[in-house]
Amino acid sequence: SIHRQIQALGLSSAYSQDEEIRSCCRKIMALALLPPQEVETAFYNIRASENNKVKQELRQLFLYFENQWLTNTPVEMWNVHGCEQRTNNTCEGFHARLNRRIQTAHSNIWSFIRCLMNEEIRFQHLYARINTGVQKRPKSSAADAIQKRIDTLNKRYENKQIDAEVDAQSERQTSIYSPPFYSSPTGYKMRVRLYLNGYGNARRTHMSLFFVLMQSEYDVILKFPFNYKVTFCLYDQTPAQRHIIDSFRPDIKSNSFQRPRSEMNIASGIPKFCPLSVIQQEDNVYVRDDTMFIKIRVNFDDMPKTLLPYALCLNPGLPLHVRQEMVEKEAKRRKKAG
Repeated sequence: SIHRQIQALGLSSAYSQDEEIRSCCRKIMALALLPPQEVETAFYNIRASENNKVKQELRQLFLYFENQWLTNTPVEMWNVHGCEQRTNNTCEGFHARLNRRIQTAHSNIWSFIRCLMNEEIRFQHLYARINTGVQKRPKSSAADAIQKRIDTLNKRYENKQIDAEVDAQSERQTSIYSPPFYSSPTGYKMRVRLYLNGYGNARRTHMSLFFVLMQSEYDVILKFPFNYKVTFCLYDQTPAQRHIIDSFRPDIKSNSFQRPRSEMNIASGIPKFCPLSVIQQEDNVYVRDDTMFIKIRVNFDDMPKTLLPYALCLNPGLPLHVRQEMVEKEAKRRKKAG
């Protein structure tokens, strides 16, 4: 399926000539061999760790895999981790044999029934032979070699000797979800996902923050795809208020921002939100008593970028309508002064 999509997208030449692109495509193909619960994380890890050239070249392939194999098709339906039979070759072989025995394209029902009866006799005979100790047909040497390689890699993976380029500390232990919250009483339902030790190409260097759209009872009356600017703010817990602020604009073609069809969409956001060196310093202003505060702001009102720091520095204890009035007054003051 992936290889056919590579051809359909006109990537055959790039696949055969560019080692980076070929390597990335093969990593995507190999995702079916991972444990099902780790496939999604590994895919986004692959996408995040590639350089900009590969990301741009394979953008449509990434979107295809995300939509077709992570969202529309349950991973458990195509994952072959731990399976001895990883292809449908046995099924196709049976169909080919049946076609050869029937011989005609449109046989009558009686010929078809006789053929099925003969097949039943054959399989009963094979079943009896297997029960008496006759060995199954041996695999080809090439298939046997591939199976041994996969078995060896699985054993090393289970023993934590390899990690499929997914850092155990950042992915398996410290991914934290915020409680769900709404943009308004009848608005979008959302939450934040935090990777303390980084995600993708930000592993071990940055703290990563992601925005997650969730399914809610109000989705039917809301506008999708979600296309509002999202801003994250890590609070400086001193009067200096040197908050760390960063924003991103949703990619409306991504499935992350379509109407949720399950409990929540796939997270999307800012992998390199804050350098770990900043929050790991002793007596840093962002972590006090093992606690930090992160605010998310969805820009429904197209607030100018220059006003964001002012809005985020307002006392969070004030009622929302009071803060909105203060922002409006500040905007008018700046416009008048400018």
